[in-house]
Amino acid sequence: MKNIILLIIVILFCSAGLAGQDRFPIRQLTSDPAQEGFATWSPDGTKMAFTSTRSGSFDIWVTDIDRNKLRSDLEPAQINGESITLGTYRTIHSNILNEDRLLWVHLPKEYEDTGLAYPFLILLYVDLYNYFTDAVSITEKLGETGEIPPVIIVGVANTNRYRDLLPYPTRWAPEGGKAGDFLRFLEEELIPFTDSNYRTKEFRILAAPQASAVFSLYSLINRPHLFDATIAQNPFMNPENAEKLYPLAEEFFRTAGTLKHLLYVACEKDDRPEELEYMERFTQLPGVKTTEGFRFVLDIQEPSGYFIPPLPFRTALRDLFPGYNLPDEFQADSLQDILDYYHERSAAYGFAVDPPEHMLTFEGDELIQRGKTQEAMDVFTYQLSLYPKSLNALFRLGETCRGLGDYKTARDYYRKFLDIRSTDAARIQQRITEMDSLIKDQ
Repeated sequence: MKNIILLIIVILFCSAGLAGQDRFPIRQLTSDPAQEGFATWSPDGTKMAFTSTRSGSFDIWVTDIDRNKLRSDLEPAQINGESITLGTYRTIHSNILNEDRLLWVHLPKEYEDTGLAYPFLILLYVDLYNYFTDAVSITEKLGETGEIPPVIIVGVANTNRYRDLLPYPTRWAPEGGKAGDFLRFLEEELIPFTDSNYRTKEFRILAAPQASAVFSLYSLINRPHLFDATIAQNPFMNPENAEKLYPLAEEFFRTAGTLKHLLYVACEKDDRPEELEYMERFTQLPGVKTTEGFRFVLDIQEPSGYFIPPLPFRTALRDLFPGYNLPDEFQADSLQDILDYYHERSAAYGFAVDPPEHMLTFEGDELIQRGKTQEAMDVFTYQLSLYPKSLNALFRLGETCRGLGDYKTARDYYRKFLDIRSTDAARIQQRITEMDSLIKDQ
């Protein structure tokens, strides 16, 4: 092949037969006179790798691809055979570690539709099937139902795990002992990178499975205010590091004073006895119980049967954000009651909390049922200010205006609904037709 040609072939079974090349054109992606070929997409679809003789011999080259432009002629936008993605690969160069580090980033489902900021969770030892998928699934589900705030997830892939994650070298991992450098990387490079590239709140969670659990305790001792919460497996799982970390933890909690932090540690009953013994001793440290603002949860679970036990994201996150969901007995008489409740939650969590969309919908519906129409509209209008593409708010505002006889405003809300989602919206289209008729008769 002289140059790389991307040929998109789509067969449409319709009365017109096969789609023509004018609809699905061939696109040339490179123009160098060298011999080039064997092209393949990167996992995130933003780059293409290929072989080329442009340097004088066959080497592997990479080029950036504007895939959105390539898709512009395709209907629908999704291409048969493409991957379903949970996040985006990002790369950050670390001057501290003198290497590039691969990141796995997941943004909340609503991220692109709002201007809100979010807490973020750093997931160490990132692995697609054991940790990343669990973290994405659980944070999305809990966030969608208003049990926790939606969370940005930044996974850090390993390069040399024991070098980075073990504070002290061991007989079987002599490269260990560079945890201080890795901690500096998180504090001085990764966190600023995340804050500058994404809308983050001043609330950070560290999720630490396997060897990174050891690092999580080291991090808490040395940078106690870097994270607001830690979700980890047993930090004493490495005997040689446990011998040195435990007395440091004992001294740290003896003098900690005040520390606003949740440390949630999950163990299994069939873990090695010496690991469980360390955790039981840690639980009894006076400072662990008396340090103001510090909460420690030791979750000793029945054996999961997995070779690699999962992290307890669901239980830990619920424990981290108690009361995020409005309690069953809560009854709002106005929007201000809802705002007051989440202002109190903000003080408890340590960051400004945005009322979840799910809760605003529920409370607005309750106000409608109690005949507080204007108060309900205040709630739905505020909901739309936070979540501009909230179909729940648009539909309810349309219905409320329709009931009040404000047909033009109702029609505007219905039309905005259709602008966002035109499929499976027959009822909305019927409402628009109805509004058109009522406006004409006025």
